[in-house]
Amino acid sequence: MNWNDQYPNIVKADKNNSINPGEAVNADQPGLNECTRKINITTEMKAPIFVYYQLDNFYQNHRRYVKSKNYKQLMGETVEKLSDCDPIATNKSLNNAGIVNYYQGYADGKAAPEVKLVADGNAIPCGLIAKSVFTDSYTLDLVVATKTTPKGPITIEQTGIAWQSDIDYKFKNQLNDDEGKSEWMKQQWINVEQEHFIVWMRTAGLPNFRKLWGKIINQDLKESDEYMLTIQNNYKVDAFSGNKSFVLSTTNMLGGQNYFLAICYIVVGALCLVFAIIFFVAYIRKSNMEKQAVQ
Repeated sequence: MNWNDQYPNIVKADKNNSINPGEAVNADQPGLNECTRKINITTEMKAPIFVYYQLDNFYQNHRRYVKSKNYKQLMGETVEKLSDCDPIATNKSLNNAGIVNYYQGYADGKAAPEVKLVADGNAIPCGLIAKSVFTDSYTLDLVVATKTTPKGPITIEQTGIAWQSDIDYKFKNQLNDDEGKSEWMKQQWINVEQEHFIVWMRTAGLPNFRKLWGKIINQDLKESDEYMLTIQNNYKVDAFSGNKSFVLSTTNMLGGQNYFLAICYIVVGALCLVFAIIFFVAYIRKSNMEKQAVQ
């Protein structure tokens, strides 16, 4: 499968015509997980700019999927019975009885050592949600600058994207000691304190959803500049007949653009108004009937 099948809408934005996706550079080269795309900015985007990935037709709200995790294990406790995680309870069921941390390393970004996991050992973390974690990554470079902005890589901050309460209390690696050392690599297949993992573990309520991947904090994307988006295209979507997209979004003092919430609020407000009128009319009629009965 070529990468265009997996990224049919390679780039989206929160305003019409703010991004021109441009042309694919190395599509259709078999065996390459890395793909690149030129992006032309037609409307300036002011920092902070939020970087999302979007998945379509992925039902994270399925009852069995949502329940397939163990809260105590995610908090760093040793749990022997993992019936909550069925059917992903062992390393064998993960099909990952080989190298630990298949795409994430230490919390500071250093590569993790190669550690063999026991096939029949407990999967840490276990469950369907953890197993299906999103693994694509992105880099963005300014290649043609029409103004004073220097060419080079655009820094996408990948910290501060998860809820602080989740980072502080809900996701901890195994066997962290008081000196800050960690033995989690000897038994975990992924770093559960990594913020991309934490973001993924908060399941979406709808089959088409976006999750925050990073932030461009200190640099605007200038009008008419040309950027090169590089994607490590690891995550397969053909199994659930889905699509994935790279999304850039900005916010204003009223928040981001979300028509779904706006429509919901308008509908709920209109229903409340209708029912208020109905109850008021019913109250007036009842009061008049009681007055007539007294007379």
